[in-house]
Amino acid sequence: MIPLGHTWISHPADNSFPSDHGTVMFSAAFALLSLRLRAPGLLMLLAALPVAWSRIYLGVHFPLDMVGAALVAVGGVIVAKRVWQAAGSRLVLLCEAVSRRMFSWLPARFTP
Repeated sequence: MIPLGHTWISHPADNSFPSDHGTVMFSAAFALLSLRLRAPGLLMLLAALPVAWSRIYLGVHFPLDMVGAALVAVGGVIVAKRVWQAAGSRLVLLCEAVSRRMFSWLPARFTP
């Protein structure tokens, strides 16, 4: 860590780029927006801004850590959407087959 400014909370000296807090918040916001859920996506994006600001204010991140988090989130959502479009139906079928095998021993009242 760079001894720059005042750090309000103790934070381990690890890589801060990109911010994990920012990446999670921005990923959720951009995922909702990519699904055309505009109101929830904008609400989550609005919620991400004070999280990003607070991490900078507390002295555990630089502003570019948050910009990097937003860029990583956009990239992650784009990749996830393309993977889902290419293999989503096959993944669902695989998960259903695994679920049936794992829980076939349950009585019928516990299965759909």
